[in-house]
Amino acid sequence: MPLFRTQSDAGQAAVEAALTLPLLVFLALGTLQLFLMQQARFLAEYAVFRAVRAGSLNHGDCKAMTHAALVSVLPTLARTNDPASVEAAFKKHSNNRYEQAGQIIELWRDVYMGRTKEILLSPASLPDPEDENFDQPDHLMRLETRMILWYRMHIPLADWVLSRIFLAHYQLRSYDFANPLAPVEGHAGWPDSPGLKFLGEEWPGGPLDTSLLAFANAGHHVFPIRVSWSMRMMTPMKKKYFEGWGCPL
Repeated sequence: MPLFRTQSDAGQAAVEAALTLPLLVFLALGTLQLFLMQQARFLAEYAVFRAVRAGSLNHGDCKAMTHAALVSVLPTLARTNDPASVEAAFKKHSNNRYEQAGQIIELWRDVYMGRTKEILLSPASLPDPEDENFDQPDHLMRLETRMILWYRMHIPLADWVLSRIFLAHYQLRSYDFANPLAPVEGHAGWPDSPGLKFLGEEWPGGPLDTSLLAFANAGHHVFPIRVSWSMRMMTPMKKKYFEGWGCPL
């Protein structure tokens, strides 16, 4: 066994490092990005709770609900380590839109009356100006809200790779260049499992695949995080806040 490395050994080590280093870097960055996505899901679950509570206390007002949710997810959008940065972040994103394309959150509301979900009210059937019996035992109103947080990924390289994986996995865009997960492969061949349906169900506010492609075309690496919450109304519904079930702020 030689005591000293030869020049060929050093060259072999350099080649091995060049082949494995990109994958190791992606594994580190990708793991960090996945942890941040999990944090975003926790914040989204808290945000939809805050949105429903704001709606319950404010007659179902969409603006109050949307702003309550936005404040809750601000840590995914900007630094919020002091009151001044929170204020600046909210001012920047209070219109609920990213700089170039798309909403940050989407809220969809359903209103049920009674003890079960059998009676779903429509916007046209809501009382005007308000229902004085909204809190009676057999006339209770419940606000159920579904929310999508279009979470923007922030970690360089990991955001690009994960975005391409998501688009290819859901049959939204093909990718056949060098495989970033295995640099020795010249053709990734994504997607490799045809027939998948995007996220399993239709979103009432519009097709999610269309929105995701719009973000991708604008250069945003995002992924939709879906959450929901339900709460009994603490104030009577007001028809003026219910032109439709969505919150298009």
